[in-house]
Amino acid sequence: MPIVFASGFGGVILRYDGLYWRELESGTESNLNGIGRTGYLDVFAVGEGTTRIVYNKGLDRGNVGI
Repeated sequence: MPIVFASGFGGVILRYDGLYWRELESGTESNLNGIGRTGYLDVFAVGEGTTRIVYNKGLDRGNVGI
């Protein structure tokens, strides 16, 4: 499995659990494969404002407004 890293302007990394976006890391970079990927709803996002870069178990990458 490849190691996937994400970094965002301001260092915000979020996880969507199906109901809420939750902040996971306060740093500027994180190994997403090492952050509690336990279900099909695991979505990670980084960025600033309303545009986020989304990582969904390596299948999707794109921009989404949240």
